[in-house]
Amino acid sequence: MSTSCKICEKFDKKIKVDYLEGEKFPIEFQDFIAVTGTDNEVSRCPLCGQAYVYTHNWDNDVYNLMDYGTLHQIAENRVLEIIAYYIKQEKDRIKDVKKFWYKARKKFGIQLEQLSNDEKKVIEYLKEKTFNGEYLENIARDLLLSKDEMIEIAKNLDKSGIVFKNIYWPLGPGEHNFQEEFKGGDPYVYTKIRILV
Repeated sequence: MSTSCKICEKFDKKIKVDYLEGEKFPIEFQDFIAVTGTDNEVSRCPLCGQAYVYTHNWDNDVYNLMDYGTLHQIAENRVLEIIAYYIKQEKDRIKDVKKFWYKARKKFGIQLEQLSNDEKKVIEYLKEKTFNGEYLENIARDLLLSKDEMIEIAKNLDKSGIVFKNIYWPLGPGEHNFQEEFKGGDPYVYTKIRILV
């Protein structure tokens, strides 16, 4: 730790907090400044500029719940390595999206041009998600669509064969101590669509 910095002296070289136990990082962590190009993984002490990397580990497995954060100091060369990693990751993502969209245009061709404006917006959104797709609730929120509009769009795209629709119910404890899908509630929240390439 930086012994000359009033903020860093409150941090060990590595701190781990268990969110499930209500633990928190020292309040000064809120004032740390995110390093551009690191997807908020790296931040700096606002006083001395010492870099810290943050990781969040969690698992919602009903038999192995965990949710904790780790913060530790890193050297400047590690900051540069992390920035280089994210630059490469973004280049690879753009390349994957281009390949995916080429396949989609080849498969659906003129069908894509005949979609309504809102349907085209959803397809453009899904294009960035490539094979992963997205939940209806998230798409509607991000594109400022109502629930009813989103349901209708998903129904039309599903009927046209452009998207694949699936419901991913959350897991819960089931019979004989095995996890099973916990069905119930509003399926809209758990319905995911993806372009069918």
